[in-house]
Amino acid sequence: MHTDSLHVKFPEADGNFQPLSLTRSVLDFKAGIFTIREKWIRLAASQHHLISFDDEKESVHEIKYDTFWIPSISTKLDQLQTLEPEVNGCSKIDRPWDILPILCHSLTEDISILGKEIPTRNIPASVHVNGDHEIHLHENCKLEPCMINTDDGPVLIDDGAAIMQGAMLRGPVYIGKNATVKMGAMLYAGCSIGENCVIGGEVKNTIFHANANKAHHGYIGDSYIGEFCNLGAGSSCSNLKNTAGKIKVWNMHMSQFEGAANKLGIIMGDHVRTAINTAFNSGSVIGPFSNIFNLNGLSPKYIPPFSWGGSSDEKYKLEYIIKDTQRWQEMKGVVVSQSTVDLIKHLYLKF
Repeated sequence: MHTDSLHVKFPEADGNFQPLSLTRSVLDFKAGIFTIREKWIRLAASQHHLISFDDEKESVHEIKYDTFWIPSISTKLDQLQTLEPEVNGCSKIDRPWDILPILCHSLTEDISILGKEIPTRNIPASVHVNGDHEIHLHENCKLEPCMINTDDGPVLIDDGAAIMQGAMLRGPVYIGKNATVKMGAMLYAGCSIGENCVIGGEVKNTIFHANANKAHHGYIGDSYIGEFCNLGAGSSCSNLKNTAGKIKVWNMHMSQFEGAANKLGIIMGDHVRTAINTAFNSGSVIGPFSNIFNLNGLSPKYIPPFSWGGSSDEKYKLEYIIKDTQRWQEMKGVVVSQSTVDLIKHLYLKF
């Protein structure tokens, strides 16, 4: 039985989380298997609390933060008003890339939660396993002969997911519902692969939101990839400067570069498509609804939303964006909603 009700207020302005926040609330960013919102809701349920984030639903117990916080299993809701968040097991995020350093830890916690909820099956004899952490296989997942290493963390393969022959997974890794990991793919620690994604090549410490494709060879590391993105064969990113120094990232909200981390790949908004052999600079920020091709060498550090080509000021025509978005979503079995069309039109006027 729920014994208390909490109302948590996070900042209304989320400009520092662009381009990802242009198409979703920061609370709906993935931070492991679950979104930040789902993490708070699940934590509240486990501690017999009700929790809300809507500013119109005031409650007796209201907590207001000036930044966004990701809770952990150890966070105690009844101590939110008395303990500093970081002392209470929360992780602070001020920018999208702040999620990436805690991704392995977050995945490990989320797998421990979800692994208890899904119906599981035994590991097939054809799967080569190393390591002592747990492997959770949904009873409806499909595994061809592959390799799973859990020396550094657990692995969870969800409902309908398929792991093809020769794929190599090194935990902590999550493969979402109906996702496909293709032959010979290499997934290193910290990979969160969303529902209906198709993944090939080499991926490390990266979040893919639902319905995204990186189906062929190429390297993506320390990155955050939005929904319905498609990376052409050979698309790769740098995640480390040759000097090993701090990577600068374009802040869309402030229109200036700022220091981020020593390792950072791409922050890519929703509905971005790249041509074959696209090479992304370290710390690249890619606006949503962009069609990237004809780059000369490494990509610019910032590609605005609705870009056509990526290396010029030419803008993707609105009518084609809507038609192409419809085609790509239909390929994933998703019908474009009127709200998506309205969002495209609204953002198009801003950029």
